[in-house]
Amino acid sequence: MAEPANRAAKKERGKGGSRGTEPRTERCLIAPTPRYQLAPYLEPIGENIVDRLREDREATIIRVIRPVERPGPLAPPIVVAQLTPARAAQLATMPELIVESDQPLRYGTAAIAVTDPGVTPYDEPVEIAVQVENSDGTPLHRAAVHVIAEHPSLPALTAEDGRATTTVARQEIDAVTGVYVQPRNDHWSVWRERPRLSATEPNRIVCNKIATSTGDDWPRRAMGFDRVPPTYRGHGARIAIVDSGVAMTHKDVADQVAGGRDIVAGDDSGWHDDSTGFGTFAAGLIAAADAGNQVIGLAPEAQLHVYKAFPGGHVSDLFEALEHCIAAQVDVIALNVGTRHPSWLVARKLEEARQSGIACIAAAGSNAGPVSFPAALPTVLAVAAIGKLGTFPPDSYHATQFTGAPSPEGYFAARFSASGPEIDLCAPGVAVVSTLPPNNLGALDGTAVAVPHVAALAALVLAHHPDFRTMFQMRSPARVDRLFEILKESCQPLMFIDPLRIGRGLPDAATAVGLFPTMARTSWSYGRAPMMPAG
Repeated sequence: MAEPANRAAKKERGKGGSRGTEPRTERCLIAPTPRYQLAPYLEPIGENIVDRLREDREATIIRVIRPVERPGPLAPPIVVAQLTPARAAQLATMPELIVESDQPLRYGTAAIAVTDPGVTPYDEPVEIAVQVENSDGTPLHRAAVHVIAEHPSLPALTAEDGRATTTVARQEIDAVTGVYVQPRNDHWSVWRERPRLSATEPNRIVCNKIATSTGDDWPRRAMGFDRVPPTYRGHGARIAIVDSGVAMTHKDVADQVAGGRDIVAGDDSGWHDDSTGFGTFAAGLIAAADAGNQVIGLAPEAQLHVYKAFPGGHVSDLFEALEHCIAAQVDVIALNVGTRHPSWLVARKLEEARQSGIACIAAAGSNAGPVSFPAALPTVLAVAAIGKLGTFPPDSYHATQFTGAPSPEGYFAARFSASGPEIDLCAPGVAVVSTLPPNNLGALDGTAVAVPHVAALAALVLAHHPDFRTMFQMRSPARVDRLFEILKESCQPLMFIDPLRIGRGLPDAATAVGLFPTMARTSWSYGRAPMMPAG
């Protein structure tokens, strides 16, 4: 539970000086090292740190994170504070302290690729109007319009009449790389490569409507969920979604959520609002009610717990979200956020979750680079994203995610998906359809789109595989290890696709829940190295 900083304790800085000459500060996490938590001459070490930082003229406490449960010297508070670089470096030399950067969280959805031109245009900009409609001619409100040029402009949103206006440099109007239109919901995106744009009249873009899902979508077939008995619904499994919240206005997911918390805002109601739609999308994939409305969840009787850590979240928010997951005794954490650099404090908290019998399934990252943290940890299941040819309109932006040679079935590694020896397996993450706010649906790409498929399968395995009704019924790290083993052993390798991009391959639900024996096959091992604390 986060404790807000005492405003009266904040110090005035730079009296009489210019604001521009004040020293730059950094947002940091400060905690006691484990070996000093019970040191008699520093007892109680946790509160000692809080008191010291409140009196420190070079520190401003933002908040104090205290354990949701288990208070005491073995679970000391963690301080989130603004520090000057010099003070942060000084504190980091103290053997009793761990000092980390409180990095901003990054999300596992695919971003638009742009190139830094290295020069600044001086020509007068030209306004480009784009008219966005559906196939019936109805204007689409709040569609995002991206004009990709050497000097890319900010995306423009369409007004109620479906029109958006953006600008490009005059010398670049005939050299625009592409126009990307992403409707707010219910319609497929559109990608126009090297279009001929008019600067004198609106450029019309038509977006096709997404057909309502009937439970026969390509991810369900790809992972073998269609071969699982309809009575396998994940009853009793508890899944935490660490994401952007869930729109409780959506009739397909509202009744599936047991509770949650807005970690960033520090309240128990903000998670009801989902400004990005990502968390609502994940919730629908996992547990949307099969009432014949729009989307059918893969584990519709799993219980969802929602912890909002994005947008605006930091490592400290992820740490606190994990605290709540442990206190709620969830079975699986679907972790769709990550960071560029490792955090030893988060790694230790994830190991605490594992010791409590909680499995963490994380997005590998959608920056086409190395696997992000915490997916890179050996005790976390890292999920990459794949797509399938023929499952999206050829003029949609999803088509740009194809790369390399496809498998005989038409599967391909997504262009944006992170790669490396840390990848454990893959799941559908291109042109996947699910729920979006306020009560709609849409198609998204990303490794964060792939994670909910695996989290839902984990719920089915825990609820229905015979091993978890016998020897692995008790919550323990062995239970987590067995779950991950089953998921990886169920995977089918995808021919022609590099294992560094897809790990063991695509999980098969019917095999994973124990309906069919695991087929013997060659596996790949890369020896993931554990992360060790400094000092």
